[in-house]
Amino acid sequence: MRELPRRGLTPALSALLFAVALFVFSRHGKEGELLRDGAIYVYSGERLLEGVPPFVSLFDHKGPLATFLCAAGTWVSQATGRDELGCIRLLYLAIASACVPSLFLLARTLFPCSRSGGPLGRAVPWLAAATFLGFTGFGASGLGGPDPKTPVLLFVILALALAARGSWFLAALAGSIASLGWQPTGVFAAVAPLLAFFQSRLEERRRAVLAALAGLLLPWVLCGIYFASRSALTEFVDGILLFNLRFLEKPTTPVAHLGFMIQSALGGFGAMGFPIALGLFVLPALALWRARERREGASGIGGALLHDRFSGVLLTFPLPVIWSFVDFQGYPDFFVFLPYAALGFGWLLDQGLASLAELARLGKRGSFALRTTIVLVLVFGSAAKYYLERPREALRRQRTEAERIETKWGAAVRLVTVGAPEVLVFLQRANPTRYGFIMRGIHRHIEAHTPGGFRGWLAELEATRPDVIVVSHELASALPADLASAWKEWLGGYERDPEFARWDVYVRPRG
Repeated sequence: MRELPRRGLTPALSALLFAVALFVFSRHGKEGELLRDGAIYVYSGERLLEGVPPFVSLFDHKGPLATFLCAAGTWVSQATGRDELGCIRLLYLAIASACVPSLFLLARTLFPCSRSGGPLGRAVPWLAAATFLGFTGFGASGLGGPDPKTPVLLFVILALALAARGSWFLAALAGSIASLGWQPTGVFAAVAPLLAFFQSRLEERRRAVLAALAGLLLPWVLCGIYFASRSALTEFVDGILLFNLRFLEKPTTPVAHLGFMIQSALGGFGAMGFPIALGLFVLPALALWRARERREGASGIGGALLHDRFSGVLLTFPLPVIWSFVDFQGYPDFFVFLPYAALGFGWLLDQGLASLAELARLGKRGSFALRTTIVLVLVFGSAAKYYLERPREALRRQRTEAERIETKWGAAVRLVTVGAPEVLVFLQRANPTRYGFIMRGIHRHIEAHTPGGFRGWLAELEATRPDVIVVSHELASALPADLASAWKEWLGGYERDPEFARWDVYVRPRG
């Protein structure tokens, strides 16, 4: 049985941490391009408010959490008359900022006061939170989003923090909500009943496990009820589970996939890749340190896995590692590792500062000044980096190019987009097909679920008599040879407009 958690967060401290994160992350600005994944959920959120559920409006193979949040942002936009994307991005900025006090709570629960580190042990939560602020790839996902993994990370951190504090229902609930955004994070919900069984008193064990199971099931049951009420339960199960088991494309070779993972992480996090790697690397050392703290000798690691407040962190870490080698699609898939990296690097930095303070024979005031200086350097250094790298005109140029379609061919132009859902968002259009992109194995889903297969789907598109077809540049190269041939054959009946550089725009010939 583990010890009870200690201090939590006061409302004032939570507000302070949230405000600091809001200030730092907002330096990125709101002029970043609307990327394809973000556009998928903005579009689906718009359609949701019109009564069309996710997976029916636009096929996807992730959960509906991001769609629900974008629908909330769109509703605020409609109620206030403000820009839709701006409202959604403000919501996502708040979600990203909430990760910082949540991480601080997790770190404070795990490191209430390090006996080995003396007074500096109390600095781990501050150092971990300040390190997290520097993960620019994540911080930019607020005002630069929406990114579906941003809310997932918030609920992942909350699940870890609540499990460390023994709040089994809320821990499982948070993990389950995270899995509605990205299915592999279901491990953060599944670990709650296990820990409830091993870490609860015998007389409370049954109630604790049942509470955890209730938290785990509740979001999925409510989702099931919603989709069933919209006659879309089949589409929900197909998109969130069956597609991923039957059609999702896997990496080509392990070596190429590993190279892609490293390249994506470096591209998304830049110089912070070193603290991330270092923080993840020291996790085994952190487990051994915790075993020594518990003074359990040879059985310490086993005790930490099942009976310690660190058990949630240690038990959940392997699955994201394994899953990354199965299906890693880009640097946002790395978000799930950031809490572990921040904790590991914060702990390592705390140990280094403790040694430095001892070597320099600093007193309590000197030690406090040292750790405060490091935290401030991390905070303001991160803010400066966001500001210097902020996009200035990207969103305006992207929006202008999309609007040029209607300027050139009129507001009544019949439009189809494949691989470019951002055009639908900017022009407030509904796509005549729910297959808004056909990568990652979706073309195989079309082949299996459309009468006449892929060519039958193209015939359905042609039957809508589109005047303009907008597709992403890389779409044809993502298809196998036979389907790529059918795709090019269909587009051969249209003329490509060279004036558009961002997307491939095809126009029906006159006459």
